[in-house]
Amino acid sequence: MASSQQITDRVRRLYVDRLDGRGKKIRKSVQERNWVALREEIRHLHISAASFGFADLSEIAGRAEATIETTYRTRMPLDPNLQKDIEELLRRIESLLLERSLQRSTVL
Repeated sequence: MASSQQITDRVRRLYVDRLDGRGKKIRKSVQERNWVALREEIRHLHISAASFGFADLSEIAGRAEATIETTYRTRMPLDPNLQKDIEELLRRIESLLLERSLQRSTVL
């Protein structure tokens, strides 16, 4: 029987595995200036990341979400503050994916 820590670790790994898709959706939404879809993806990260132990990811997503909420009602150009937060968010996602990839390679 798996221990509580083993279950927690497995759930965290599954969460990180899904971040690649979220990052792709964020990039696509920015390219298309689809602020509604962008807000949905970022909101999901803001709400869920801390639950899985990624408070920093949640904090970055929260900042980006607040900027979207107060700034975008149309397909305006990307706000520089939002651009910075999105880039930081994507770097953190890439970092988590790299860590996960390295963990997999050491297990094999």
